[in-house]
Amino acid sequence: MKKALPIILLSFLCASGMVTAQSNDAGIASIDSPAPPDDCESDDVYVTVVNAASSALTNVTINWRVNGQVQSPVNWSGFINSNSNSPQPIFVGNYNFNPGDELLVWTTNPSGSNDANTSNDSLRYEIPIFQKANLPNRRLLCEDGSLIIDTEVTFARHTWNTGASTSAITVTSAGQYRVTTEDVVTGCEQNYTVFVAAENPVRLPNNPLEGCDGDDVNLSTNLNLGTFNWSTGESSNTIDVQSSGKYWVEVTDTSGTCTSSDTVEVDFLFPVTAGFTGSIGYLTVAFQNQSTEATDYFWDFGDNATSQDVNPSRRYATDGTYTITLIAENNCFSDTATQEFTVDRENSTSVEESSAGGRGINVFPNPANDVLHVSFAKRFLEAEAFVIQLFDLQGRKIFENKLNSSVETWTIDISDQPSGVYLLNVVSKTNQKEVMQTRKITLK
Repeated sequence: MKKALPIILLSFLCASGMVTAQSNDAGIASIDSPAPPDDCESDDVYVTVVNAASSALTNVTINWRVNGQVQSPVNWSGFINSNSNSPQPIFVGNYNFNPGDELLVWTTNPSGSNDANTSNDSLRYEIPIFQKANLPNRRLLCEDGSLIIDTEVTFARHTWNTGASTSAITVTSAGQYRVTTEDVVTGCEQNYTVFVAAENPVRLPNNPLEGCDGDDVNLSTNLNLGTFNWSTGESSNTIDVQSSGKYWVEVTDTSGTCTSSDTVEVDFLFPVTAGFTGSIGYLTVAFQNQSTEATDYFWDFGDNATSQDVNPSRRYATDGTYTITLIAENNCFSDTATQEFTVDRENSTSVEESSAGGRGINVFPNPANDVLHVSFAKRFLEAEAFVIQLFDLQGRKIFENKLNSSVETWTIDISDQPSGVYLLNVVSKTNQKEVMQTRKITLK
C-alpha cells in the first residue's frame, strides 16, 4: 500500500523533551489506506505500526474510530524488531467512507503491557473531498456514427489510453476506453473504464426475393429485440407479404440509442401461358415466342433437336410434318404449347407472308433481329441463278451476293445494322434488269 501523508501527526514526546527508547512503546507510523493518490475512496483501513521500544514487539491492540464513533479493535500478534516498522501494512477493518469523514487510529497494550509513551500512539486522517466522474460502464456506438465520452471532471488531470488528455474524447470505433483522473488539489486518482459496443444494425436479404402468386413471402430481420417499424405498418421482427414491391424496416435498439434501417425487394411470379408462332421458309421454321410471365424456355422441334433460346429457328433435314412443343416456365409455374408445322421444299410458303407472284421465294422472319433468311424452291434454283441485294432507304447497298443451285436458303447477317426499314431485291442473274421480287424489311 502507498504511504499516507497524515494531516495531523502526534509527535513523540517525553518529559525531558527528547525521544528515548522505552521498554514497551508502539504507535501508528502511517495510515496506508485510504490515502492518496490511488485509493482515496478505499473502504479498507490499513496502517503501519512502529515499535519505538528497545525490545521486540510481539502483539498490540489497534483501535480506530470514524467521526468519533469507535469501531471494533484489532488484536495484532507477530514480530517487529526494536525501533522498526511492521514489515507490511496491517488490515484494521472496513468502513463505508464518505468524503470529509475523519479517521482516528491508535495503539494500546504493546506486548501485553502499558505503553510507556502514549504521545506517539495515534494518527488522524480526513477523507479528501474531490470531484469524481460519473461514467457508465457501457456505451453503444451507432453504425457510421460517433459518440462523446466525457468525465465532466474539471479540476483534474486526465490520461486516456488513446493518448488524449482532455476531459472528453470522441470515439468512432468499438473498444475499451480507459481514463485516469488526478485531482489537482488532493492528488487523488480515479480509474474508469468504458466499454463501447458497436450497434448490430438491422439487415434484410441483400438480393430480391421471389414469391409465387397465391403464397406468402416471409421477411425476417437479423434482430429479435428492439422496436420495429415496417413500411406496412407492422411492428414485429418478421412479417409476411403477398405482393411485389420494395419493403423497408426501421429498428431502434432496446436502449433507444440507435436506429437502423434496410430495404428488400420482393418479386411475385404469376402463372405462365405458353404460346408461339412460326414462319416457314423452305425447310427452315423461325419461331416467335409469345409466352407470358415466363423466364425459361425449352423447345422440342419434333426431330430429336431441342433449344433453350427465346426465339429459335430450326432447319429440318427432310420434308415432313413436325410437332413442335414449347415448355415455358418460371420458378413457380409452367405451361406447355404444341403445334404442327409442315415443311415442303417444293411448295414452301410462309405462315406470315406468301412468296410474291407464286415464285416460291420466301423472306423470313420479318421483322427481323440479327439474321434474315431468303429461301427458294428447288425448281427455281435449278432454272436460274439469283443475286440477293439489300438496300437502305437512302439507296445505299448493304449486301449483295450470288446464289448458286446448291444453296436453298441464304442467311444474311444484319446484327450490325441499325433498326429501320430496308429493301431486299432478288434479281435474276440471267437478266440482271429483271427484279424477281422486292421486299420491305423491318429490322428491330
